[in-house]
Amino acid sequence: MLKRINISDCKPCSTPLEPKCNAGDFANSELFEGPFCEFIGSLLYLVATTRPDILFIVNCLSQLQEKPTVAAWTGLKRILRYLKDAKNFKLVYKKLYNPNFTIDLYSDIDWASDSIDRKSVSGNVLMFCNCPILWCCEKQNCTSLSSTEAEIIALIIVNKLRDSVIECFGTSLSLNSSQIHDMTLSVTSLHPYSPNRKPCLKISQMLS
Repeated sequence: MLKRINISDCKPCSTPLEPKCNAGDFANSELFEGPFCEFIGSLLYLVATTRPDILFIVNCLSQLQEKPTVAAWTGLKRILRYLKDAKNFKLVYKKLYNPNFTIDLYSDIDWASDSIDRKSVSGNVLMFCNCPILWCCEKQNCTSLSSTEAEIIALIIVNKLRDSVIECFGTSLSLNSSQIHDMTLSVTSLHPYSPNRKPCLKISQMLS
């Protein structure tokens, strides 16, 4: 991708985006005419397969595909500069010797960060035996009145991911619905990153 826009000799950078950056920041600029959507498509493929580290910023920029801006194009090139610096980063999946596996769910939100609609962004990762196997980042459909409310919505999303993965495991192991339910309770841990960690966990336990 660097070669396609003639920046192969660009200076690498250590982060894919500037601190406290969101989609609204990229929207406040003149329109850009160029292969923005083409490159976003390539980055979305990377995100879906092997690069969860650029998930948030690619999610932000993908919201501007209908009307890409010069600022968004600059942000996209920063991602490419970061990937040049982090080209040796990779996911490692080791052979599992212990039959007692674990599933950990990590959830975080960027509360009301979008200056345009004030909707929060959820970020979730599902870890299987300390290896990430599923990740997602998406803008929430509703406007949360508090960070706790936004965290609960994020936990609901990650729980749905958990259920689909465990159901897949259960099917492959020929387990019945009761055994799948027991597996869900025994192997899963929730880890919300928030000052509201305790109320989030308490409410999620009430809903489960």
